[in-house]
Amino acid sequence: MAAAVTGVHDAYLATELSWWTGFVGRVLPFVPLTPWFLMATQYLGVAGIVLVLVLVAGFGWWLSRRALLPLRPEVVAYSASYGLYLVAVFLPQQSLFRLLLPLAPLLGDPAQRALPQTP
Repeated sequence: MAAAVTGVHDAYLATELSWWTGFVGRVLPFVPLTPWFLMATQYLGVAGIVLVLVLVAGFGWWLSRRALLPLRPEVVAYSASYGLYLVAVFLPQQSLFRLLLPLAPLLGDPAQRALPQTP
């Protein structure tokens, strides 16, 4: 729609990337799978890159646990693909918590129970 109205083929992407300038500066061209690394490097340097790699590895580990088998493969596959989408195109910022909410079905993991059953 933005391209049709403005006549600029990348109008939508340019608009989205303009929101990033306050966090990581001007970013053009957009390269998938780099936003989290851009943000982490901007604020934490090399430690940020390590942190992103640990988060991605931890998410992969969580999805591969046997405890998630009762959630059905569709829930796990959806969560994995949504997580990949977030890492691929989203710059983590104040909206991150809101955007993580669709991963709430993973909290159905039996290992997430807070209180043990008392007799």
